Amino acid sequence: MLYIKLKMICQHHKFLYMLLLCLPIVIPASSYPLATYQIQTSSNKTQQHKDALLLSNALDYFMSEKYHESLLILQQLDKKYRLNPRYLAYLGVCYYYEWDYKHAIKYLNEAIPQLENFDPHERSLYFYDDAESYFYMSEYEKAIPLYQEMLTLCYKNEKPDALYRIGFCYMFTKDWMNARDYFAMALLEYKKYRNTSDMKARIIQITNMIIGCQQHLPKGFYQIPVCHSLISDQLLNTTQKDTLINISIKKSLVYKKQNK
Repeated sequence: MLYIKLKMICQHHKFLYMLLLCLPIVIPASSYPLATYQIQTSSNKTQQHKDALLLSNALDYFMSEKYHESLLILQQLDKKYRLNPRYLAYLGVCYYYEWDYKHAIKYLNEAIPQLENFDPHERSLYFYDDAESYFYMSEYEKAIPLYQEMLTLCYKNEKPDALYRIGFCYMFTKDWMNARDYFAMALLEYKKYRNTSDMKARIIQITNMIIGCQQHLPKGFYQIPVCHSLISDQLLNTTQKDTLINISIKKSLVYKKQNK
């Protein structure tokens, strides 16, 4: 879902490579998001023409989800020119899909702070891929704030995935309270926005994860508190809070019966 939006953005900017064919001078830094990349030094119009065509091919590959092919071209251009922040982000996404999480983090971390005025949903994609890269490198504490940034920018039906991941981040660091809270929020959001046949297994899994986290908490923690985060108020209304508490109480009663 996130990538549909990114493809549309790529298509919108596809015409810009043609602009480069007519520009023998340096493109001002202040013009970047319209500039595809900034030419540092170049007097060779023929080479400029070839590089503009290469950029077009890289965008075509990117839109077709051929990230390896796109990466090879963008790497080549990155060595010759100073790519603008959006194309640095594209490089990061390509590295992410190549499972090269170290380089994905490098490029996404460089690009994201420079994209504050860009489309929120596009930015949510970069935050998510950056968070995922840290997640797969087991750097959970660094992944959490990136997932949380993504939550403030993405569409509502995309929130459950980030909440689900944050739950695992806290679980892997043995913060059982926060893990339980985020799994509970993920469960609510999946049921609300993604309660489809392909999500049934995940919904069951999350329910079991909540039970597992609950077992690690001290006795008496039978209610799920509101998670102390900036996103909790955006995600949970009063009815949902009551639902969480009821779920927790019912599960806790099961534990008590099992322990007798």
